[in-house]
Amino acid sequence: MGALRSVAAAGAMALAAASGMDPAAAQLNLDVNSPPAVVLRHNMAQRHKYLLPYYASGAIGVARDGSVQVREPERIPPRGRLPLANDLAKENEARAQLAQEVARAAGAPARADEVRALLAARFLAQAQPGWWVQDQQGRWVRK
Repeated sequence: MGALRSVAAAGAMALAAASGMDPAAAQLNLDVNSPPAVVLRHNMAQRHKYLLPYYASGAIGVARDGSVQVREPERIPPRGRLPLANDLAKENEARAQLAQEVARAAGAPARADEVRALLAARFLAQAQPGWWVQDQQGRWVRK
């Protein structure tokens, strides 16, 4: 388990360096277990179950900033548009709050933007094959 953490930390540092971010940002623990972080992750996991078919259809994707965005609105049934819009707003707000909480738990609330960038890279990396993600130029590509 320790070796896996070392590999993950090295990967985060390399990602930070490649993106022009301060490598010290990669040392932040993105997996804090503070009560607010646990609640946010739980709610995100519950919402994820509802979002899965929209990821699979290509209607939504993970944007380069780590947010979840509508990619092809015509793939969303009319009756599902408002509930999906509400869920995406909640999901993106939770992602922003998670970045703030991770920075706060690290004792560095001013580094929330750095944490947000690291979490964005994580969300993009966690996208499943076949899902749509934005590349660094903002183009949608299938992973």
